[in-house]
Amino acid sequence: MSGLAARLGGRVRAMAAREGAAATLQKVATSYDRDTRRTTETPTNHACRVLHESRTRRDANGTLVMTERLQLSIVGLAADVEPTEADKLIVGATTYLIKVADRESPDGSTIIAWRCEVTGT
Repeated sequence: MSGLAARLGGRVRAMAAREGAAATLQKVATSYDRDTRRTTETPTNHACRVLHESRTRRDANGTLVMTERLQLSIVGLAADVEPTEADKLIVGATTYLIKVADRESPDGSTIIAWRCEVTGT
């Protein structure tokens, strides 16, 4: 881990602790039993914090011109947990479905956050 990545990672975690919301990343593993011909889904929950990054654009008169895609940054996941498409992100009483997950990595190896494009469910 480079010095820059360590400093940025520490600052992002501190900001998420102050301003982020507690959340749960829910990953679902599926398995198929040939004997019973049934698929079993097993959810696994991972605690994390999220920062909301959605913004809107307005013209000079204040009229809403465009709503940008809803993005959430996930901070504080274990190193071996990667959010992927179709995972769920539960923030309070709202559940989001992850459409795209991109890693934020200033040095190319240390992941300090995951920026996710999501939709509400």
